[in-house]
Amino acid sequence: MGYKTKTLMRALIFVLILGLLAAQSACGTATLPPTPKTTELVFRNWEGDIAPEILAAFEAEYGIKVHYFPYETQEEAIDEIRAGKVYDLVVLENQLIPPLVADGLLAEIDHGNVPNFKNISANFRDLAYDPHNVHAIPYSWGTTALVVRTDLVEQPVNRWADLWDPRHAGRLMGWPLPRYMLGIALKSLGFSLNSENAQEVEAALQKLIALKPHITLRDWESAVAAPYLISGEVVIAVGQADDVTAGQEANPAIQYVLPEEGAILWGDNFTIPANSPNKGRPNSSSISCFGQRSAPRSPTPPITGCLTTQPCRWSTLRFATIRPSFLLPTC
Repeated sequence: MGYKTKTLMRALIFVLILGLLAAQSACGTATLPPTPKTTELVFRNWEGDIAPEILAAFEAEYGIKVHYFPYETQEEAIDEIRAGKVYDLVVLENQLIPPLVADGLLAEIDHGNVPNFKNISANFRDLAYDPHNVHAIPYSWGTTALVVRTDLVEQPVNRWADLWDPRHAGRLMGWPLPRYMLGIALKSLGFSLNSENAQEVEAALQKLIALKPHITLRDWESAVAAPYLISGEVVIAVGQADDVTAGQEANPAIQYVLPEEGAILWGDNFTIPANSPNKGRPNSSSISCFGQRSAPRSPTPPITGCLTTQPCRWSTLRFATIRPSFLLPTC
C-alpha cells in the first residue's frame, strides 16, 4: 500500500471517529485515531443527509476535501458501484447490502481500527443482512408508516389496508420504489414484508395494480409529502418522521400512524466499495457521527429526522420531548 493510500486511510478513519469524539460526553470516552494528512474523500449519500456547513467546517479545520455526491435513490449508487465508479464511502440500506457482498463489491471492515463501534446499540449489530458487521456499519434508522390528515378522513386510519379504502381514492401519495410499495401491499394482506412466496407476491402485485389509479407516486426526498398534506390535496401518504415534523408546523392534525399490520423498519449503513483505494481498511463505523459533529448534543444527522444507532444519544434527541411516539416508537 503506497503513501497516498495510507494517508487517505488515516484521513478516513479520522473522519469516521470525529462525531463520536464530539459525543464522548454522552457516549463515554472515544479513541483518537492518527491525525490525517491533507487528502480527499469521495462520499455518496442521500441529498441533504449531512448539512453542507458540517462538511465545510471539517474541510477548513482538517484540510481534507470531501467530495459529497448525493443520490436520489440508493439503486442509483448501486448501479454506479457495479459499473466500477470509485467511491470511498457509500450509504446503503440494509437489504441492499447482501447482493453486493455476494458479488464481491464491498470491502471488509477492520473493526480493530474502529474502536468506537462499541457505542452502536446491540440492536443494530450482527443482523442477518451483514453477520458480524463484516461489510457495513449501522448509521441511522427509522420507520416508514402512514402520515395522515386526521381532520380530513371520515374514520380513523390505522392500517396499511386503509390505502385501499375507496373514500380516500385520488388523495393518496406513495413512492415509486417497488421494494417499499410491494412490501406495503404484502403487509396489507397479512403476509411478511420479506415474503418470497410466489403466490403471496403475486397477490400483492395485483393489489398494487388495483391501487395504481388512485395514488400519486412522487420521488422520495425529505418531507416530500408535507406540502400536499398541508394543502389537503393528500389525506394519506406513505411517509416518515420528517413528513410529520414539517407538516405539523402548519397543521397539528397531520399525524404519524404506525399501521396495525406493522410498520416498515429501515436502516442505513456506511459501506466501503471494494474498488476504493482504502479497501480492507476501516472507515465506516463512525462516519455516522461525522454528520453530527457540529451538533454534539443531537443524535440525528443535521437536516434529517432520522435516528442514530447510538442509544446513549437518544435522550438528547431534539424531537423526543415533542413527539416521542413517532420518532422513538415503543414495541
